[in-house]
Amino acid sequence: MYKTVTMSALTSVLALGLATSGDVLAAKKGFEKCYGVAKAGMNDCGAKGHACAGQSKKDGDPKEWIYVPEGTCEKLKKGDFSDATKKEDCKKLAKKEECEKAVKEDPKKKMGKKGKDVKESTEKMKEDLEKKKDDTKKFKEDLKKDTDKKKEDMKKELKDKKGKLTEIGKETAEKEGKGPIEMIKEALGIEDKDKETK
Repeated sequence: MYKTVTMSALTSVLALGLATSGDVLAAKKGFEKCYGVAKAGMNDCGAKGHACAGQSKKDGDPKEWIYVPEGTCEKLKKGDFSDATKKEDCKKLAKKEECEKAVKEDPKKKMGKKGKDVKESTEKMKEDLEKKKDDTKKFKEDLKKDTDKKKEDMKKELKDKKGKLTEIGKETAEKEGKGPIEMIKEALGIEDKDKETK
């Protein structure tokens, strides 16, 4: 009877342990169950045919699962290991070698590519800025040329008008027998005192 009670208690403890470990895994915050990506012997919990973690028999068994960070399961199924940043992230995956190769290449390549992209982007921004400066400079030069030309045209036009007016004034004065001073006085309404006294 003592043996029966002991075995019964031991079985209960084991069952409780399995249930508890399953519940702990099930409650892992920020993670999701991902089926079909586990490496043989690396599954996280029981499945059909066994009741414990680490008992899966083949790589990528669709009935076996492991916990992965939320949002990464579909990527892993497609062979996208971009979220893996170190080799330990790959140890439970069926495509462990592919994952490790991606991790081996990616961090430096990613950083190198990011650095290259940033450098190229910065260079392009500099080029655009220089082009804008050149365009602004050219615009200012063209505006100055245009303004100077308009000033010269206006000066010439005024000079021509002034010349024409002078010519007209001379012609009118000659016709009427009046000099420029008399014509200015007449235009301003100034009467000649000499004429009045006569």
